[in-house]
Amino acid sequence: MKRAILLIPGWLAITAVLFIAIAGLDMHWNFLNWSLAWNLEVLAYLLTIAGVLLATFFLARATRDRVSRIASLVACLALIAVAILLLPEHTSRGLLGRTVVSPLWYRAGRTLVLSLPAIFWIWWARPQPRLQTVDGLGSVHDPEMKKPEKDTLTLWYCFTAFGVVTSTVLAEFAGIRFVYTIWITVPLFLVLGSLLMSSRLKQVAMRIKAKNVTFHTINLHGIGAIAQGPEAWTVQVQLQDEEGSQLTVPVRVAAGEEGPTERQSQILRDLQMRFREIRPMLIERLQELDQGAPLSTMVTLKDFSIHLNPDDDPEDMEICFESRNGSDMLYVITLKDWKIVDMYGAD
Repeated sequence: MKRAILLIPGWLAITAVLFIAIAGLDMHWNFLNWSLAWNLEVLAYLLTIAGVLLATFFLARATRDRVSRIASLVACLALIAVAILLLPEHTSRGLLGRTVVSPLWYRAGRTLVLSLPAIFWIWWARPQPRLQTVDGLGSVHDPEMKKPEKDTLTLWYCFTAFGVVTSTVLAEFAGIRFVYTIWITVPLFLVLGSLLMSSRLKQVAMRIKAKNVTFHTINLHGIGAIAQGPEAWTVQVQLQDEEGSQLTVPVRVAAGEEGPTERQSQILRDLQMRFREIRPMLIERLQELDQGAPLSTMVTLKDFSIHLNPDDDPEDMEICFESRNGSDMLYVITLKDWKIVDMYGAD
């Protein structure tokens, strides 16, 4: 929900800035009649449009949850509606009549620019596993620890858009020329975004350091030593695949100060015996992701982690596979009573 609260204002700001920039360019080049002229304000509008489209690309990439996707789709459709309304032009007579229409390349380019946010939205909405954030106890490969600058970079672009909005407001209501205000407000917002990014990276670095702290260790019958960390208990479990190869898999257990419950301990012991039985089911579900590519190029089958959920969770465990396709995706398969109940991607 926090992600949606951040992204929705970003989409609204980007939609408003793109519309204002297009309108400003239209006022200079296409007000009443077509007249192509260049000045600093035109250059500022063009740079604003380029920056907004770049920010939209990253926002579309970061927009994963249902709420922000619906809000961003509405914004994209609004821009397309504006593009369609502005596309036809006709000559007319009278005081405000148009004697020269704008060239087709200009109207086509304007339509394309206003449609690009929707194109980016569709591009990042391609079929893929449902995206969901794994919480701090969700995996040894915590997605929050994988390139945390993504969220802060999105925030950085949002602040850039907010700077342009502020410049436009000052230009409209304070009488200050837009070409001057944009070079004051945008750098200020960028500095603020950089400070927030730096703060965010420091927080993540502290969390990574804290995750490596071990409080104390206990021995579980049939399992071995399990160490308590700040967020979960961790143990290395020896498993075998169908070919008899030994796999050393990190397992995190969400448990209290007293350690894993008896039920969690029994699941750990059963895991050593039943892994060879469930592994073909895991591979079968992962093959749904290949989209024609060999499974070995999509995920790392022998490099994964397991998380045991608390006893009050409706699901027993999550098995996380890393992506090999150059992205930062984790493919998480959830099990209940040794049956697969769900699979999703964590970015």
